[in-house]
Amino acid sequence: MPQKTIYLPESALENWEKAKTELGEKSMGTIVMDCIAKHLAEAEAIKKVNAAGLNQLVVDVKCDGEVKKQSFNGVWLVENIYLDPYEGQSLPIGTAYSVARTAKNALAVYQWEDDAGQLYIFDTFEDLRHAANGGFRIGVPEKVVSAVAAKLAIEHIEHLDI
Repeated sequence: MPQKTIYLPESALENWEKAKTELGEKSMGTIVMDCIAKHLAEAEAIKKVNAAGLNQLVVDVKCDGEVKKQSFNGVWLVENIYLDPYEGQSLPIGTAYSVARTAKNALAVYQWEDDAGQLYIFDTFEDLRHAANGGFRIGVPEKVVSAVAAKLAIEHIEHLDI
């Protein structure tokens, strides 16, 4: 079997050792290859999305009590995901989400109700996933993260708050 050497920064050694301990029987090579396969699948999905062609997307954004139009180049990945009243994370009933892949490969989350909303930008899917776990000021619902993961062919396990 061919061998490859992986160089890690000093800051990654603790996680490397933890992975070896926690993941037990799986070889580190298998784990690295699983990670590479996931990243390649995501890159392939991004290529397919981008091949579909970018459009100028326009959204109405609330800013200082006024509604203004903002635009960016991208393609909608998921549109019009409405939350059930019980999923609302104390948001008003009728709050909806759409998520686009931007020309710079960021994820633009548009959260709105009625006539306008807010636009939030995440550099990576991991940043978006982190937001679903309360790690960001808006808290993107799991339902939205799962829909984006499916569109980008990324493995994501939806956490149920039960």
